[in-house]
Amino acid sequence: MIIAGVRNLGMFSTLEALKDQGGEIRFMDYDSPETCQKAFTGVNKLLLISSSHTDDTVRLTQHTSVINAAKKAGVEHILYTSFAFPQVALKIPVSVHRLTEQGHI
Repeated sequence: MIIAGVRNLGMFSTLEALKDQGGEIRFMDYDSPETCQKAFTGVNKLLLISSSHTDDTVRLTQHTSVINAAKKAGVEHILYTSFAFPQVALKIPVSVHRLTEQGHI
């Protein structure tokens, strides 16, 4: 079963097709770890979509919160939507994406 976590309650109606196919929609917010842990209950594989926040410090904090909540909820596998060669693409030695991927959070 696919469970979609959304932070915008308006997305619930957009994802009705998922529910019609046996999926589930749960509220979660990267800035609210308790909502993430609750949303991840019973989940064994998580696809973490990178935060859209423009401040990398905030983004890394959000990623850390989500990953920690996933661990507490017993998630076994976390897949992350980064992008290829972030340190080269951004022309900086370290990026939020590389830190998230390598678990240095």
